[in-house]
Formats: sequence, structure tokens, C-alpha cells
Amino acid sequence: MRDRNPLSIRNQQKNSIKKYLFKIKRYLHIIYGSTKEEIYKKIEADLASYAEEYENFTYDDLVDVFGAPEELSAAYIRNQNATALYKALSVKKCVLTACLVTAFAAVITGGIKTYLNYRLYADVKNSIYAYSDTTIVIYESAEENNTYEEN
Repeated sequence: MRDRNPLSIRNQQKNSIKKYLFKIKRYLHIIYGSTKEEIYKKIEADLASYAEEYENFTYDDLVDVFGAPEELSAAYIRNQNATALYKALSVKKCVLTACLVTAFAAVITGGIKTYLNYRLYADVKNSIYAYSDTTIVIYESAEENNTYEEN
């Protein structure tokens, strides 16, 4: 059997830790600010100390020791203060509401601008004269004198 390169084993461990941390970060998305960073750094420190203690491990070993990333994230979220979680969720709701109001205002403003531009276009189109009328009036008495009058 071929011996594995120690450097590749170390890379495998780093990749396992990165994969685990990536999934943790994905599941901690509802927590904002410093609390999220504190939790992430604590988990990262725990994984680093595990990596120092054990040389050969895989992603599955991390899941066996620490639990699935979604379960570990859920445990941290459950332990959070209810007020902090409500605040985090209300901030997300406010941002979503602000985005929707802004989009609605942009659509309304665009519609009004389009309507006003169309009215301006129609007014300009109706006010342009492409030709002028000339009327020649011939009076019966003027026929005899061969004189014409223009209006």
C-alpha cells in the first residue's frame, strides 16, 4: 500500500475544516453582527484545537465529534437571547420592506414620468405646422379689371 504524503493529509484536514465552517456560516445567516462572529470564531477555535490534537481526520469525523453543522448552528441559535433574535429578524424585515417600498416608488415615478413625457410629445406634435393655407378670393368686380387680392 502506498504511503500518503503528510502534506496532502494536512490539506485534507484543512479542506474538511473549511467545508464544515462554510456550512456553519450558511446556517447562521439569521444572526447578525458581533454575535454571529463570536459564535463562528468559537467554533473555529474548537476545530483548530481538535486539528492540533488529532492528525488524521475527515469531514465525517468532524460531524461525528461536533455534530452536523445544521444541528450545531441550531443549538447556538436556540441558546441566543430571544430579544436579540427578534431584533435580528426585525432588521431583516425592515430592510426587505425598505427595498419593496423603494421599488414601488421607482415604478410609480417611472410611470408618471412616462405619462408626462407622452403628453409633452403629443402637445409638440399637434403644435407643429407642416403646411400653410393660402386663399385667393376673386371678386366679381375685380374680374373685369384683372386685379386679384390675396388673403
